[in-house]
Amino acid sequence: MTAFIEAAAERIVRTTGITRGHCLVLGCFTGRLAHELEKRTELQICGIEPDPKKARAARAALDAAGLYGARVVVEEGNPAQAPFSDYFANLIVSEEALLSGKMPAAAKEALRMLKPLGGTICIGQPATSATQGDKESSLDETAMQKWLAEAGIDGGRIVKEDG
Repeated sequence: MTAFIEAAAERIVRTTGITRGHCLVLGCFTGRLAHELEKRTELQICGIEPDPKKARAARAALDAAGLYGARVVVEEGNPAQAPFSDYFANLIVSEEALLSGKMPAAAKEALRMLKPLGGTICIGQPATSATQGDKESSLDETAMQKWLAEAGIDGGRIVKEDG
């Protein structure tokens, strides 16, 4: 799984060019995506994970790596009621979508937290043959379009390139 998430983090940074500011990880799962983004950027990273066990495990893994609390935090809670301010996130990503193939909950809430004029939501899965067994399923373009519509994003685009 590590190579898969490393490839995803690398692709997020290369695609968005966002290396400073604040990042929101919807569905933090293992905390590994936050860890890999922390290594590649200067972002302050906030994760939200609804599953208490996954939130505790992500915090423990990040703490063991010496990252938790300095530039990375993980909140346990419902993404539809995220405890973060309006327009704080320069970048929004999802480890949940990356690993499970499911779009994260609360599209409207994600849009509420996205910084206007330059904020970017980057959700996807890289195509790497060595990691096909690492993800449960692939993201569905129809589900992504539905998520964009739910958020009220008219100018959003779905790019299918290398995953």
